[in-house]
Amino acid sequence: MLNARAVTVYLWHEIALIVCVPLIDLMWQIPAFENHLPLDSQWFLYLLGWPLIGVAVLALGWIEDVAARRRPRLRP
Repeated sequence: MLNARAVTVYLWHEIALIVCVPLIDLMWQIPAFENHLPLDSQWFLYLLGWPLIGVAVLALGWIEDVAARRRPRLRP
């Protein structure tokens, strides 16, 4: 499934990581998150980015089908 949406992942992964930085900054203001989550770790940024990439694939992946002249599908 990831291979069928490779262009979408390639185009949107950096945007997802950029969006993660302000989200993590907001998490520093919540004491429970600050005390129990590794907010300063690069792995946490990586793990937070994957759901955002998944949202981008679900929301924008159909455009890749249209560009390839295939019938648009939510899940390839």
